[in-house]
Amino acid sequence: MSSKFTTPLILSSALALSAFGLIACGEDSNPTVSSQPGTSSSYVPPEIPQETATTTILFLNTGVSSTLINRVDFTGTVKLDFSDTTANFDVNAARFTDIQFFVESASKTSTGSIKTQSATLDAAYFAATPVTTINFDQIGLYADLNDGYTECGNFNLIIAAIASTATATGETLQSVSRDTILFVRDEENCKIPESSSSSVVVPGAPLAVATTVLNTKSAKCLTFATGTTGDTGDICISRVGKDAFTLSSGTGLKFAFYTNPNDADRTNDWTSEHLPASPTTDNFKYKSEALKETIANYLNELEVFTVGIADTYVPNSGSAVGFYAFVVSDVSTPDGNGDVSINLTYLKAQ
Repeated sequence: MSSKFTTPLILSSALALSAFGLIACGEDSNPTVSSQPGTSSSYVPPEIPQETATTTILFLNTGVSSTLINRVDFTGTVKLDFSDTTANFDVNAARFTDIQFFVESASKTSTGSIKTQSATLDAAYFAATPVTTINFDQIGLYADLNDGYTECGNFNLIIAAIASTATATGETLQSVSRDTILFVRDEENCKIPESSSSSVVVPGAPLAVATTVLNTKSAKCLTFATGTTGDTGDICISRVGKDAFTLSSGTGLKFAFYTNPNDADRTNDWTSEHLPASPTTDNFKYKSEALKETIANYLNELEVFTVGIADTYVPNSGSAVGFYAFVVSDVSTPDGNGDVSINLTYLKAQ
């Protein structure tokens, strides 16, 4: 691929938007509950900068890193390519001047909004800093699926990166490149709520809190019903290498990390020392599709709750039977074989 910049590209004022916090053009800034795609004739597609014929911009490993009902996170890197030594531009002057994000449904009937958790890379930052690489994981690029959407199904995140440099004669050249990432807004977001007169909201079932200590050498497993430890139990944290530990179950539980840290509410990011006054199953959110039988490298991060679900657990039933939440608060220094003691806080049905 040629790495040369092209002649200047004149952008309309509609495209000269801030790089982050950008909201794509759409017919409604607030999502409406609907089971059918929007087909309004007033739909106006977003005005996206056109790519230049040749570009020095590269997109690497772009995609979706994680998905929740209300949010999707994106991954990847966009960078300037200086590998073409024959290009007629000043490498020292090459820099990104803007990056814009647009969301459009694959059916081209609606748009959505894109937000980032980072306010670092704003227009002033691009003007003051020679930015040559942008990492989506580092800036926390995500789509809030509850904001700006009018339908469910397939959507495209369209990324327009803009860079500039100077030629040997001092002429400013501009380069524009685009990339697209497909993601899905789940049909759960479009379900029509039942009438309040015909539906009953079942509150979360109460949970009791307890603590224990596991040891990967002599008592690696916990049985929730009795609170006892041993070689078998509902959960087991086993050493599978010198510094590797795996979470599994001897009774068929499946596991997923709780999703509380992914929402905007930081007060519900529980730890062993910070728990609800009267905890219930509602306090620990998880994705049923994320449940799995084992979690490798389990002790890599402390104070992150795991949810354990038995086949007997029935969500929204008013019962917590078969629902467990637990968190590792401390791990001892490994002994000569690599075994450790583990402080565990857990919650189960009262």
